[in-house]
Order: sequence, then C-alpha cells, then structure tokens
Amino acid sequence: MSKLTLEMPFSKVALVQSLTITLSTLLIEKVVKLAMKDKKDKRKGVEPVPEDVEAHLNEPQLCRLRSIEGFGWRIKYIRRPLFQTPVIIVVNSEGDEIGTLEEDGGLNLKPDIEIRA
Repeated sequence: MSKLTLEMPFSKVALVQSLTITLSTLLIEKVVKLAMKDKKDKRKGVEPVPEDVEAHLNEPQLCRLRSIEGFGWRIKYIRRPLFQTPVIIVVNSEGDEIGTLEEDGGLNLKPDIEIRA
C-alpha cells in the first residue's frame, strides 16, 4: 500500500510565516482600533463647559475671564480630573491660540498640556 501525499505549493515554513504575518497584521489593526477608541472624547456625557461655570472658577480666574472676554477670548472647556483642581482652557476669537487660566488669575499662553483636536 502506498501513502497518498498532498503536494502543497508552500513549504511548511513559508505557510507558518504567512500565517504569522497575517495574524500580526490583524493584531496591529486591532490595537490601532483600540487606541483610536481610547483617543475619543473622554468626558463621557459631561459638557465641555458646564452651565455653572462660575462654580469651577475662583475669584481671580473669574475676574481675568471677564477681562479677556472683552478681547474675544472664551472658555473652550474645563478639564475636571478627579481629586484635582479644574484646568480652565480658553481660546481666542480666531480659535488659533489657546491658554489656561491659572489659579492666581494669570493667563498662561504656553501651557504644558496636550490638546486633542
């Protein structure tokens, strides 16, 4: 009795390499999708600027906000990390310059923060 063998166009090594590349590609695509999902809005239903904005500002910040509003600046959003002081992000009227309102009422035009698009 003779054994029946199937001829494969690829060697076993080439087949394993091909499968490895395919699986790696699928894994990379999955990781990229998860990373992009993580980059989405993290507010989870919280408005960027709350209706009670004054409750998140101290007196010096409120005074500075009122003065810069006259020059077209407005609050873009307020970062409200748990157990930390809120960070007030402001933007100019053209939308091309951002800053933060510091706790002492100062306007920091070169904040050390990452802004998502």
